[in-house]
Amino acid sequence: MQELLVLGLIPGTNIQITFIAWLLLVCGLTAWILATIAHRRHLLSNFLITAMLIQQVRVHQPQA
Repeated sequence: MQELLVLGLIPGTNIQITFIAWLLLVCGLTAWILATIAHRRHLLSNFLITAMLIQQVRVHQPQA
């Protein structure tokens, strides 16, 4: 893992990799992967349909 995580100046350039930049890149990549998986499995639409069904089927208790 230490070979992958290299912070500092990139040799031959003026580009500096900070920990915040690396962290944002990893978070963005993780979010993109999770969004792709959710899209392929239709998780959002399945969740919304399930929530609507639960709301419609829920039994309302009369208040005394």
